[in-house]
Amino acid sequence: LWDLHGAIVLIVSHSGGTFSPLAVSNLLQSFTKQIFVVTSEWDTQIGKQLRHLDAGFCRSRVFSTEIGMHPAEPCSISVAATHQLLTQIFEHVAATLTSEGSLRRASGSVVGLGDLAELEKCNQMNIEALEEIVGTDRNGVAISAAETEAELRKKGALWAQHVLESPRAWILCALYILGTVISQSPPVTSVVKRLSLDEKHSFVIYVALLFDALIYLFLPQICILWIRLVQRRALLHRMAGRTVVIGDCPWVAQCTEAFLSKVMACSYSIASLTVFSGNPADHLVHRMTHRVVRGTLLACGRPDGRLAALTTAESAVCLSVNQASSIQSLGATCESLTIGHNPYKLPLTAHAVFLKGARPDYLCERLLSTTCPQQMENKECDLEAPPMSPARSNIPTPSSKARSSASLLGEFSNLLADANDGEGGEELEDRLVFDMIRRLVHSEKMEQQKDEEEQKLRRFLNDIEKDENGEIGFEAFEAGFKLLGKTFDSADLRSIFNEFDWDGSGKLDPLECKMILGMEMGDLYRIAQRSGSHKAPCRLHSVEASQESFFGEALLKTAPTGVRPVKLMEMQNLSMQLYESRIASLQRAVA
Repeated sequence: LWDLHGAIVLIVSHSGGTFSPLAVSNLLQSFTKQIFVVTSEWDTQIGKQLRHLDAGFCRSRVFSTEIGMHPAEPCSISVAATHQLLTQIFEHVAATLTSEGSLRRASGSVVGLGDLAELEKCNQMNIEALEEIVGTDRNGVAISAAETEAELRKKGALWAQHVLESPRAWILCALYILGTVISQSPPVTSVVKRLSLDEKHSFVIYVALLFDALIYLFLPQICILWIRLVQRRALLHRMAGRTVVIGDCPWVAQCTEAFLSKVMACSYSIASLTVFSGNPADHLVHRMTHRVVRGTLLACGRPDGRLAALTTAESAVCLSVNQASSIQSLGATCESLTIGHNPYKLPLTAHAVFLKGARPDYLCERLLSTTCPQQMENKECDLEAPPMSPARSNIPTPSSKARSSASLLGEFSNLLADANDGEGGEELEDRLVFDMIRRLVHSEKMEQQKDEEEQKLRRFLNDIEKDENGEIGFEAFEAGFKLLGKTFDSADLRSIFNEFDWDGSGKLDPLECKMILGMEMGDLYRIAQRSGSHKAPCRLHSVEASQESFFGEALLKTAPTGVRPVKLMEMQNLSMQLYESRIASLQRAVA
């Protein structure tokens, strides 16, 4: 059972007056006074409730998106503003937890200052990306050269034609019936009479009337086919009400479904459509693919698979889209559209819109595009200059060639495999032939290294200086650590020492020292970078944006000799996931 006494509660309500959030606010006040609300403005019903609570804990309990009341606003600007405000709240809370080792350990936080700096940089540059998507700058001035906005509107206009073909066909049918009935001139019968064919053969008039009857019977289908021919759209789509299926991460899919269904709730029945949503990385295939028919409209958002932490997610999405798009009838299938940052169009999709985004490259992107991987391992390859610098032509820059998520996944897997093997460049046949031998040799080497490490640890723990309680201070820890040949500067060692000094006594017992010294260099460096040796003040603007030319530049410069760049790439997984959940997903939702 949950214990809600003293819990920190954050209620999210755009209007601040919806029944359920208001009731929750009332009920929880008997358990905790630490209640906050995210709403559209300061003066709302929930805000009034919370302002009557004891002000000793916090003067203000209302986070406002500052967009004001929108009574009929169907989940668009309100959702984007709320998502952005939650991102800023997350940054502030994470920075506060990261600044204190005790808070970080109590909360289990694994977010580092570097992760927050990269997130803040993406957050600031996100405005530029959103301007390109909506076609308007931050001052409300239209952008004439917004290619992404033009492409999105073009695809939207095409899908609008699918929905509007029914009322247009109805209008054409009405005009045809009115014209032919009032004039008493069905077209086939009129032609027969004009050519006097009925005078020669009496049965001809009945054949003509039969054809006119068939035209009246199938007139809606004929009009729809004629409209599709004129507009050059797919002819074999079903001639019935359209269904739109939206696939993306849960918050994007559900909010977009709510937006579209609310907008179309105001339409006439003849121009209505059905809207569904699902997560293509989870349940979209099981819930929706058996419903795919000719002309189903499927719109899916794709994570940026160019980032190592998101490649498998994009692969899952692409697999779902391909499976839905491969279900055919009469040679036709659903009309699928993908929206994402990876500029690769799936072969089975009808449309793709690529968002330009606005962020520096991550280290994994530079590792894939580098032309000197062996020098990279020895840190001889220059990755530090801006990618477009003409004066330094040996700088690896992101490849302009679009690659599928499956290709990217293979590239990243090869990078990790080569880093783990300590060698690369063999042909595939050589790898297959010598794979078993390599495993045996590798396991023997690992056992030998393990024994050597154990001996070093025993000597370290026996020779290191201890106090009367058998505990080890930082000076003795630093001296012994360097004797083992592990190269860390004093600030990083202090961060690692403080991370394991759980009671804050400034001492470590031998068991804690053994735990530290038994860890790999990459894991130790990750702890040092996550912890940091300085404390960030608890203010929102204390989260400073990264100034690196590419994310991971500082890691590459300061990493100890034994830490490979591929291991540094893995250290950025959390930062990439934060970019996807807080920045890239918002761009797809707006698109």
